[in-house]
Amino acid sequence: MDFIIHLPVKGFESVFAAPPANEPAPAFLRFEAGKAALKLQRFHHGQEYIYLIGDCILPYSASAASTAALLAGVRDRGAIHELKGFFYLLFLNFGEKRLEVHSSFLNILPVYYRQTDESLTVSSSLRLVATHEGRQPKASEEYVVEKLLFHYAFLNHTPFEGVDLLPSCHYLRLDGAGLSFPRPVELSDYYLAKPQPWRGRLDELSDLFISETSPFIPWEPFALTLTGGFDGRTILSLAQHQGARFSTFSYGLATDPDVIVPTGVGKQLGFEHLHFDLGNGYAKDHFWEDGLTFINQTEGAGNLSRAHYVHTARSLGGDFPFLLSGNFGSEILRSMKDPGVMASPILFALFASKDKAEFRQQVLESPALRYIDQEQYAQAIEAVAEAAWNYREELPQGLTVNQQFYLYMFEEVFRKYFGPEIVMQTHYLCHRAPFLSFSLFKTLLGSTLAGANNDFRETNPLRRFHGQILYAHILQKTSPALLDILLDRGYRPRDFLTLLGPLNIAWGYFRPNGLHRQLKKLPAYNADYYRANSEKITAMQKQMRVLQPDWVRQEVARGGWDAGEQELVNALSMELYYAENL
Repeated sequence: MDFIIHLPVKGFESVFAAPPANEPAPAFLRFEAGKAALKLQRFHHGQEYIYLIGDCILPYSASAASTAALLAGVRDRGAIHELKGFFYLLFLNFGEKRLEVHSSFLNILPVYYRQTDESLTVSSSLRLVATHEGRQPKASEEYVVEKLLFHYAFLNHTPFEGVDLLPSCHYLRLDGAGLSFPRPVELSDYYLAKPQPWRGRLDELSDLFISETSPFIPWEPFALTLTGGFDGRTILSLAQHQGARFSTFSYGLATDPDVIVPTGVGKQLGFEHLHFDLGNGYAKDHFWEDGLTFINQTEGAGNLSRAHYVHTARSLGGDFPFLLSGNFGSEILRSMKDPGVMASPILFALFASKDKAEFRQQVLESPALRYIDQEQYAQAIEAVAEAAWNYREELPQGLTVNQQFYLYMFEEVFRKYFGPEIVMQTHYLCHRAPFLSFSLFKTLLGSTLAGANNDFRETNPLRRFHGQILYAHILQKTSPALLDILLDRGYRPRDFLTLLGPLNIAWGYFRPNGLHRQLKKLPAYNADYYRANSEKITAMQKQMRVLQPDWVRQEVARGGWDAGEQELVNALSMELYYAENL
């Protein structure tokens, strides 16, 4: 279910009227089928109509009246971010002539809008805004540059000119004073000048984790992502602790650690683990079409290389209404040190550069820009470099570089990396991510457990293990049997709880052969996907909308998928989206 609102900016009060008793919504608000998991609930609270779209985790036994009062009360105290789950909330107060559009914590579900002198269009769908009233979308040059440099829009641009993304941690409000974007929560407020030491607080923090994340566990059967690491295993421990009904799954080749380890967990604990095979058969028969589906269902925000997310969600959606994951866990508890799909080299450069000139030069020399005509995009390149540097300059100056970096991670990367996956999955089932609980988030942010409170690009493994120590304490309280099963690093969770454990962790981390080598082996199937679909990539080069065909042809011809896969796939994904939507 998507929504779209269209109102005049001036004199909107004249059409802002409650719907007739037999109509579900006023004329200016329309709902469109498509995202099956974004279910619609309607509530009345005085003169206010409340529309809840998606999965807001509320008390099971609450009546409609008490739910409406709860939602209105949370909104009145500016605390929508405290509600759990991924959802939209629309508040239409016809007495006070006020409209509010909210997305849940960190705006993981996007809100798109177009504002002109005459009208305002707001929607959960980029397509609905961009094509409203028969408009022909036009590519945004600044978005093209940002997508290449950062893997997504740096802040609030979208693929199309004139359509913007609602800023993170904000909501949209239209009333007699006009259009505004209030910000009810400042994440920087939860950093402490001296973060509380984690030692001595593990018992308290593990209890908080269990109490804050337990409501995410559904009563209905659900699918649970279980890989070789700690995040999914911690959610598994909560599910077992609550006696939930679930099936675990992971994807990859049979030799991948994210298949080997969870399969072993299932055997030892007596449940079957589902393996989605991403071998040659998937590469040849499904990858390309699933990749196109992922790009289009995420409205250009996702990349071709995540095609298998469509495969798993579509397969699981027929049997399970919910999918639970360990998303956001490691990203909150461990400091990021290397560029990758989530954080590009230019993003790291933004926070490492000594001055604006140094950063601008790194932008101009970025290999990612070779895919476009840099003369044509010169103005956009300069604008993006300027906007990115201004963003950094406007961050709270009392924070460390890593804390500033993580403000960007929390507010932008979380919604632009994990968000597309979660949006795509709403076509099939509801995604729940227990780690993204506001109360838990703010508590961790005030302690030395949070990766944000480490040094920028921290490499010392002993300082990067704090979050895993918390996980081990949680497992000890919820499912002790999981403490003794190897992780993909070659050590056990129990090693964080014993005096000799650190030696086992060091041995598991550094030993050069045996089981550790097998478990540490990274999945290597992505490059094969593109080689198996080379004819499709060759065909798309004949008519490109934004990229330079010569550079793409050269990159594809040299077979550089392993070395430059992220940049090339990112560029091709953008081109594929524009090819179908311009």
